[in-house]
Amino acid sequence: MKNMVLLIDANVILNYLLDHEPESEYARQIIDCCREKKVRGYMAFHTVSIVWYVLRKKPLKERRQIMLDLCKMITVCGASHEAVIEAIVQVLLLQQLVRRVWCLYLMTNSKA
Repeated sequence: MKNMVLLIDANVILNYLLDHEPESEYARQIIDCCREKKVRGYMAFHTVSIVWYVLRKKPLKERRQIMLDLCKMITVCGASHEAVIEAIVQVLLLQQLVRRVWCLYLMTNSKA
């Protein structure tokens, strides 16, 4: 399981930090696996601003420590402007193809 890579959604992180039951138990298990290096956890760059905003009522020092601790367990990943544009173009091309052939579902193994 050590080679497993997880992209962790902002909601999972918030469930963990805010102890939202019953989801917090599952979130804790995921975060614990990241902390213990059983898996490699990643979060999207925009998750940082979402979590920061949700924690806005906490004192600044505490909020910073929470974010630092989180970033020690879970790697923040981002994308360049060009990568975002390319992803949008790829999705638009797929959507056009799906409409042309009246496809109900699209199964893909895209590496993009």
